[in-house]
Amino acid sequence: MFAARKFGFLWGVFGLVTTEYMILSHPSKFYGWYMVAMGTYLGARYPYYKFKKWGYFLLDFCYYAQVCNFLQVLVFPSNCEFFKVCFGFAVGPLLAAVVLWRNSLVFHDHEKVTTVMIHTLPSWHVLVARFHTDFWPTNTDLGRLGGVSSCPSFGLADYRNALVAYMLWQLAYFLKTEVLDAAHLDGDPSIQTSLRWLALDTERPIHQLVLWVMKRLRLMRRDEAFDPTTVKTKLIFMASQLVFTALMLLPAPLLDRSSSLCALWCVFAFAVAVYNGGEFYIEVFSRRYYRQFEEGPPGEEASCTELPRDEHEDPPSQGTSQGTSQGTSQG
Repeated sequence: MFAARKFGFLWGVFGLVTTEYMILSHPSKFYGWYMVAMGTYLGARYPYYKFKKWGYFLLDFCYYAQVCNFLQVLVFPSNCEFFKVCFGFAVGPLLAAVVLWRNSLVFHDHEKVTTVMIHTLPSWHVLVARFHTDFWPTNTDLGRLGGVSSCPSFGLADYRNALVAYMLWQLAYFLKTEVLDAAHLDGDPSIQTSLRWLALDTERPIHQLVLWVMKRLRLMRRDEAFDPTTVKTKLIFMASQLVFTALMLLPAPLLDRSSSLCALWCVFAFAVAVYNGGEFYIEVFSRRYYRQFEEGPPGEEASCTELPRDEHEDPPSQGTSQGTSQGTSQG
């Protein structure tokens, strides 16, 4: 365990330093580093998620966005329409999720580092590709993605394309989880999906917000709770995710027209992840350290494995207490 955490710390720092080096010294080749790094992060996450029965999380939108980036680089490097879809995803819902889900850059935890990189690295990738000539005007080597820097500005048609691309993913996800694999998921409640997690984690702000809105609109009773087995809950969360994505795509035209504003937004989102990571190290570690003197028996060391509640925390498992409409809850 400690060796894995040490290696995770090493990889987290190495990845961050290499990212900075590639942006500053080899911006035209940054897409290559993005693909290597993201492939490594996702490759390491796959077996762990399969073991934990979290495999369906790998079908979530953030992974779909990575697939779009890979396709854009490998198959459509000069396609402006497709690039702007990737741009909208990267600087829109992906970066916003860093703030919403409280992503934390905790170097010794490879899961937290991976989640931060999944949500932030695409923004640096599209930032460098789109504004290459703005940030490095004397660098004539524009590389494989050099053509996208001269693409027309992000417009209404591009917003529509990004939203359609999102809805294609949402439709495919629904067919996979609610039609093709419905019997498999219904037969094993221990398998986690995003819907089950969001619907049953009653302490999460997004859960509380959606529930409050539904009750204000009188689409749910005052005493009603989300039940991920019902069509009603499934439709509510699909609609909520669509609304969130549509709203987060709105700033894309403005960000596409200003390299400085886009860079500031990318830096801010990453700074939020760093701040959350600092909060973990300073507050959680220090609290656990002092607790060993206040509560623990002599000689007992405080645990440093307890994580603050954020996006990376283990999904709630079915069957724990805190009643839902079916008498069980995800805690």
